[in-house]
Amino acid sequence: MKRYWVLGLVVFFFLTCARKVPGKGNVYILLQNVKGVDLYDPSKDSLYTGILSTGVTPNYLLFGEDKGYIVNSGFGGTPSLQIFNVENNELVAIYPLPQGSNPYAAALVGKEIYVTSYTFNKLYILNEEGTIADSLPVGRSPEGIIADNNKIYVACANVTYDTAGYPVYNDAYLYIIEGKNVKDSIKVGKNCQWVEKDEDNIVVLSTGDYGMTQAGRLYIVQNEQLKDSIEVGGAPGYFVVKDKKAYIVGWADSLKIVDLTSKNIRKIGLDTLGGYMGCDIDDEGKIFVVQGDWIGQNNTLIVIENETITKRIPLGNATGASFVRVKE
Repeated sequence: MKRYWVLGLVVFFFLTCARKVPGKGNVYILLQNVKGVDLYDPSKDSLYTGILSTGVTPNYLLFGEDKGYIVNSGFGGTPSLQIFNVENNELVAIYPLPQGSNPYAAALVGKEIYVTSYTFNKLYILNEEGTIADSLPVGRSPEGIIADNNKIYVACANVTYDTAGYPVYNDAYLYIIEGKNVKDSIKVGKNCQWVEKDEDNIVVLSTGDYGMTQAGRLYIVQNEQLKDSIEVGGAPGYFVVKDKKAYIVGWADSLKIVDLTSKNIRKIGLDTLGGYMGCDIDDEGKIFVVQGDWIGQNNTLIVIENETITKRIPLGNATGASFVRVKE
């Protein structure tokens, strides 16, 4: 009899451990290859895996007051915008977007959601019901987007392709939209991919043309005029801005912290493996960098405190970690 009692405890133990734990935390990580979201809790140093399934090729995440929004670019499948409740990380809705539109990023404007379509050179405007209520033509290859007061800023990379199919990086532009109309555009180097807001400044990250004629550069726009630029080198792929500092990563670049006032650049060496896809910073000053690998083990969440790497959290084999966002 005792043997069966022990066996019952063992079975209960494994069933309990196998149960999906919803988890709490504020660092969300998109995993493209496995179409999922992991959640990290810095206060407990705990990683909760598979808290949410995504659509095909998730590549961007932003938060509203009580909801999260995931942009699924749909490479090899259906593009979509996915909405989930941040209280319990449960899916609220998933809205399909036009086939082949390659949605890149999104911004919340009142009760509407603006989504950039890299392929079709426009913004889709979704209403509360998830219906595409309108669309707005912008420059070629729109990628990053932010909303600030009554204006919307869109980074248009302006990429074309030659007869052999290779990309051509033309002059890129920041488009300024007001009242659902294009108000102006400002030339911002080559291959601008992301735009951020910091106090009175709009900051644009231009990747450049990968060493051909222009390296990575930040462009600072104030009062809808180009105010300054800062060469950061390399081929940066993503950045965030907080407290007059830009935090920049690139596939083969270490983390760079750029003081937007002094233009001082501090480089924090990560390692030589590369694959740095995204970064974010919390209110305590912790920096989170996600390293992605689609075929191997180099999927990692790197935690940096006081400019020193303090943790490396494995994110699984071939999971394709592609984006990280802190929910404050």
